[in-house]
Amino acid sequence: MRDRPEFVELEPPPARPTRIDGLTNEQWAARRLARERRWRIGCGLLLGLLVGLFAIWHWGFLGERFRIAAGLVVVGSMVLFAALFARRRDAEALDYAAWIAFTEWKLVEKMPWWMIAAIGAALFVVLFLIGTVLVLGRLPAF
Repeated sequence: MRDRPEFVELEPPPARPTRIDGLTNEQWAARRLARERRWRIGCGLLLGLLVGLFAIWHWGFLGERFRIAAGLVVVGSMVLFAALFARRRDAEALDYAAWIAFTEWKLVEKMPWWMIAAIGAALFVVLFLIGTVLVLGRLPAF
């Protein structure tokens, strides 16, 4: 007969919840998640404000007649980005920011590579011709 049990027969001691700053692990995790959510909502509101202001400047909504529309764009983008950041949908938020602020960039994004290359080559030729005209215009006449 044995007096002591084998190592494999031992049971671990009962787990006692430790306290972090006077809170249990579950309370601390809940507090950390709530703090992170508030921080993400604040960052979403700030990004929405910046995107909205840039969008109304980019679209030319700064006039007197567009005051209500500009306010709706800013408030709507603030709400949109706060909700997206609170739900951890950061990639979608950045896609919406590009769509709101640079609607014409979506056209370039959907172009095939050969069309972008052709437009780039045409721009290079135009700039080269403008430079040639400026250089030749400065040369003395014969």
